[in-house]
Amino acid sequence: MNLSRFLNTRILSVGILGMPPGLLFVLIMSTLQIWLTEAGLSKTTIGLFAFAAMPNALKFLWAPLIDHIQLPIFGRLLGRRRSWAIFFQIGLMFSLLGLGLSSPAQNLGHMIFCLALVSFFGASQEIVLDAYRIEILNPNEYGIGVTSNVLGYRLGTIMGGAGALYIAAFYGWFFAYAGMVFCIFLSSIVILLNPEPEPVKSDLMKERQEKALHYMEVHKIQGFFAKVMAWIYGAVIGPFSEFTRRKDWILIVFLILIFRLGDNLINNMANVFYLNIGFTVIEIANVTKFFGVFATIIGGILGGFLSSQIGFLRGLLIAGILHTISNTMFIVLSQCGSQVDLLYVAIALENTTGGMSTAAFVTYLSSLCHKSFTGTQYALLSALWYLSTNLGAFGGFMADRLDWTTYFEVTICAAIPGLIILTVLVMRERRRII
Repeated sequence: MNLSRFLNTRILSVGILGMPPGLLFVLIMSTLQIWLTEAGLSKTTIGLFAFAAMPNALKFLWAPLIDHIQLPIFGRLLGRRRSWAIFFQIGLMFSLLGLGLSSPAQNLGHMIFCLALVSFFGASQEIVLDAYRIEILNPNEYGIGVTSNVLGYRLGTIMGGAGALYIAAFYGWFFAYAGMVFCIFLSSIVILLNPEPEPVKSDLMKERQEKALHYMEVHKIQGFFAKVMAWIYGAVIGPFSEFTRRKDWILIVFLILIFRLGDNLINNMANVFYLNIGFTVIEIANVTKFFGVFATIIGGILGGFLSSQIGFLRGLLIAGILHTISNTMFIVLSQCGSQVDLLYVAIALENTTGGMSTAAFVTYLSSLCHKSFTGTQYALLSALWYLSTNLGAFGGFMADRLDWTTYFEVTICAAIPGLIILTVLVMRERRRII
């Protein structure tokens, strides 16, 4: 891979805009586990906090509005994509401050409310940023673009993981979350400095809207209602209809839904596991949130290169198999206890292969999107991905009833069905090429 390509303005832009989603995901799905554990909540309760990712699983419902409607005033000043991004980031910054002011031990309800706001604004922001990334890249730049985006995402996880834990250890949880507000503010400046992409309205979308208007004229439905229904047909139904015309689309849906199920079960309980077997918060920050992120970045580069060389599906299959094998290191850790050297080995293997798998997966999802419906289709596909994160919420219930060794054996088994579906898709793609 030619590293000079990363200096391309578009590639740098999508890399920087990968940072806010990475920061938020770790902050509310991983770092929060430590705060809740310190507050004395049960594993089952902590596990249920994975439902905080539910807006990511439902964002396809409001994605068509963000994809095709321009905000008043802001939209005229900044453009459709950038205005929505700034709007959601303002809401995000205020809700993060509210979350930092929460106390899980004294007022859990207030924390849940603020967490729901953070998750909603974060999910909505991702709709805009994902669409922007796809729209400004050429198809032959998807591999390098996704690699850059994953690098930015992982730098964001350093801020939301190790960065937040270091601040919390010395200054408390409020300042940890307030520091993340500053990071979001910096990304807003970057958005303002980046250009607004040209709106894409293809013949496909135009054809659908004209077809809907013709149908309503025949049935004597006119006026504002007719225009609204035509827009819904073109902007809402169109993206889903176009996707269902793909070969093997049902298998693709199941693949996205379950491919990372085993990994999500692990991630949802990882910090609780580390604390339970004797690691300190600082050790967890040093190894998993700092060293681990650099291992993931290396894996992301390898995953992007692999996909560009042998194809999206085959690259994803190889990365998925390697990542599943690497997860056996958690079984070793569960039996050996809090040995820092062993934790470094486990995280090096798990995060490198995890970075490969994530980069290959995001590249594959991007390749499935039609440019007329980037925001809506990517929101739909990533929503299926995040739905498996919500299924990981039951990890706490399982961890309360199983020993850690058995728990991680179950997570490895949970990854196998996704690999089987992926193998079928690879074989069918190969037959079509031949």
